[in-house]
Amino acid sequence: MIDAEWLVLREVGEELESEEALALLRRWDSDISPGPPNGARIFYLAEFAGDAVPAAAAVVAPISAGIMRIVGAAVAPAARGRGVGRRLFAQLFDVLRAEGHRQVVASPPTRAAGRFLVTIGFRPVRKELSPEEGVYELEL
Repeated sequence: MIDAEWLVLREVGEELESEEALALLRRWDSDISPGPPNGARIFYLAEFAGDAVPAAAAVVAPISAGIMRIVGAAVAPAARGRGVGRRLFAQLFDVLRAEGHRQVVASPPTRAAGRFLVTIGFRPVRKELSPEEGVYELEL
């Protein structure tokens, strides 16, 4: 059983290669794009003393100085409903804040994803007819 408290944030390249991480993301969520944009970084949560099998992952990319965009994120099916997504973003935002970033933006692919973003502190800044066109932001 996956316990979110035992998961530690890591960046791809430490123990997991980019293609492996992207393959996992696509397996968990088919909305993940085929490849990360230039400058993208991939973070994942895995057990500290475990075999580094990710429970969740997120791809972020710079938009401009101090502003990052969430390109994609997914939680392994076995980890859903256990606070893993919240832990992923809490730790990721701590890293981005420490690096001097001041804002994160996202365009969620579904209404459920948009609702999740609101629960972790994002606010809608432009909500179009479909969630795919909505933009949410979080001040770090």
